[in-house]
Amino acid sequence: GRAEAEARAHELTRAALEARIRAEIRGALRALDEASRGRARSLELYERVTPDLLDRAFRAYEAGVFSVAEVLDALEGLWEARKALLETEKNLALARIELIRAAALRGE
Repeated sequence: GRAEAEARAHELTRAALEARIRAEIRGALRALDEASRGRARSLELYERVTPDLLDRAFRAYEAGVFSVAEVLDALEGLWEARKALLETEKNLALARIELIRAAALRGE
């Protein structure tokens, strides 16, 4: 009677908790994969666009082709690219933390 009902209730609770944890781990793995790919794309763009952007802008300024405002625009573009890269690194770190948390719930 009552003991069997309590045992079934505990088993259902345990099964539901395990299913929730597995779902959280799967979600965390997907988020980690997305964050990893996002960081790789951002890093590729950053490395392709920014290495000598500011140097070229200064040379163009010295040659009389760019104004000071255009050099500042190039500097702002460089910082925006860096900011985007840092944002993807933050997202990757948060995804790793979420995976660790989900795995800890499972006891791994």
